[in-house]
Amino acid sequence: MILLIPSIWLGCSDNTEKVINTAPEILITSHSDNSAFVEGEQVVFTAMVSDIDEPVENLRTSWYLNNTLICDWTNASSDGTSECTIEMAMDATQVSVSVKDSEDLAQFAKLDIQVLEEGTDTSVDTGDDEPSDPDNLAPIVFVVTPENGEIFMENEVIDFRGLIHDYEDSAETLSVEWSSDQSGVIDISNADENGNTITQTILPVGMHEISLSVADSAGQSTVKTSMIEVQTIPLPTVQCQILDPNDGDTIVIGNSGNLMHMDAFVGSSGAITDLAYNFSSDLNGWLGSGNVSSSGSVEWSGGTNLNAATHTFSLDITYMGQNVCTDSIQVTIEQPVLTITHKKVFVTSQGHNGDFGGLSGADDHCQNLATNAGLSGTYKAWLSDTTGSPATRFTPSSVPYRLVDGTDVASDWNDLTDGSILQPINLDEYGNQTSSSFVFSYTLSNGTAGSPLSVYPNCQGDDCHCNNWTDSDPQSNSRSAYGQPSEVDDDWTEYSSSAGCQYSFISLYCFEQ
Repeated sequence: MILLIPSIWLGCSDNTEKVINTAPEILITSHSDNSAFVEGEQVVFTAMVSDIDEPVENLRTSWYLNNTLICDWTNASSDGTSECTIEMAMDATQVSVSVKDSEDLAQFAKLDIQVLEEGTDTSVDTGDDEPSDPDNLAPIVFVVTPENGEIFMENEVIDFRGLIHDYEDSAETLSVEWSSDQSGVIDISNADENGNTITQTILPVGMHEISLSVADSAGQSTVKTSMIEVQTIPLPTVQCQILDPNDGDTIVIGNSGNLMHMDAFVGSSGAITDLAYNFSSDLNGWLGSGNVSSSGSVEWSGGTNLNAATHTFSLDITYMGQNVCTDSIQVTIEQPVLTITHKKVFVTSQGHNGDFGGLSGADDHCQNLATNAGLSGTYKAWLSDTTGSPATRFTPSSVPYRLVDGTDVASDWNDLTDGSILQPINLDEYGNQTSSSFVFSYTLSNGTAGSPLSVYPNCQGDDCHCNNWTDSDPQSNSRSAYGQPSEVDDDWTEYSSSAGCQYSFISLYCFEQ
């Protein structure tokens, strides 16, 4: 009986379309099952192969007598035939042949044979329809990949694929072990129901004898081997140079507004885009990294937090994780301390309703207007609710608060919160006179949150802060206490009235931190 073992490999290209690679087919055509031969006879065995997915000449076959490799992997001929000449040995009981496609999907066929002593007439029917050895037989094993003599690069993931079968046991119950004579055990697992065993690993540089060992439940085992080589990656010749700044330069960065900028060039005898770069400082560590562009130029900007000291800045170029070029320079970094003379204050040019999304949203409103007007610094709204107030949210200033035209509002935080200010906060972020008569506040002149019962009697209940600045519904009971940007006494922030939260023309005071 000629035995065929099927195997199918499935893959999905997306959620709707499936790509199916069907296993090749093979049939031994030169002889029938249980054919008899004479010891020492040279016999030409022929098999036919086919594959619905690719040309037959792409298919590769290997032949075994029992578990001895006779004809290693070779391509089938254009007519789909594969031949192997085998010298018959007295203890031989089977001839097997395996076929695999270009995706290493494999199948095999086997032929049970009888080998008679020299001089026996093989034309006489022995009367046997079964193999001459009816006892438990060892598993049939093929190493599909890697093939004997294959070469791999270090750090390359190697696929190990085998095809196994046993007369008595199902394929998935067989014990399977992949190993290397240099690295030891690679994987211990079971094959699938079709006899496919697959694993992957990375092996160190050197020659490796790969073994696929399979044992059945009766202790019969078969080992097939394949000799491969893992070679060192050939590294390209690479040149790299930091072009700017120059070695020995001094660069002033930090709060002066300047950045550290490095330009470099990389050249390679190989593909330039296979290279990666890394900028670093011996004092501050990693600075930036990425892939080298096709032009060979690399750059990095930043470093406002670099230590004020002399740094060794390095450029490292790597290929597949290995360093192939380094250049370095010494640059002195200076971080001048700028004297802060004042904090800017303005009333917003754009009104808003009472729904800012909370205090943080009001701060964002101030910051966005300041940024759009070209004002530097961080800004927060002079605004309170049940979660915070300027007294808890602001950074008190020891220098004057000034309008954007330079006019002093208060000499410092203490002066700002003593009950009156020097100048009305009546200029917007552009220095224009405000047209707004009111600002959202709910803040007492000392910077704390307002008290609705004593200061804002017109508010409904305890809510004079538009429900923590999240309410703009005209039907709501939420109200807002507010101040007047025309005043310098406590009315600048504590004006004794309340307004509906739905009005979108009310401004905010914004203070630089």
